[in-house]
Amino acid sequence: WCATAVNKVGEVLDGGWEDCSDNQEYCEQTDGKCFTVTAKDCVLPFKYKGVWVETCTIQNSVNKKPWCATAVNDNGEVLDGRWEDCSPENKDYCNQTWGHCESTCESLQDGNTTCSFEFTGESKLGIKTPAQFGNCDDESGPCYLPNDCNADCENGCENFLRSELLF
Repeated sequence: WCATAVNKVGEVLDGGWEDCSDNQEYCEQTDGKCFTVTAKDCVLPFKYKGVWVETCTIQNSVNKKPWCATAVNDNGEVLDGRWEDCSPENKDYCNQTWGHCESTCESLQDGNTTCSFEFTGESKLGIKTPAQFGNCDDESGPCYLPNDCNADCENGCENFLRSELLF
């Protein structure tokens, strides 16, 4: 198993785990800790200026190097002076979160079916990437799923009108 949800000190929340065979990609991303240049544990996620940060961040970094909290208060806010630069030896999951795609199928009144996506949740060095929207058939988009709607719509999508969505 692996943790899928932890509290501010890295303890697994009740029900915040999965069998790794069910979610191998997520488990591979989260199977370790993140450290500072002096080998202290990073406290992730943490709040910085009232906003949750899930990875090492470059926000307000004077030396342009990613940093993390080493201690937080009861609200998860980084304590003054309790942060350090992150180790350059950290794995990718210490510096970025991977986004996810949600697709929506829609049958138009003319009989055609469209598939659109919303891509959210990605961040790099503590900076969140804005949500992206587009068509699942767009090869240049982050959610290229050319057959996604066809599979989702095989069981009755053609019966839906423009204002009704099938997830």
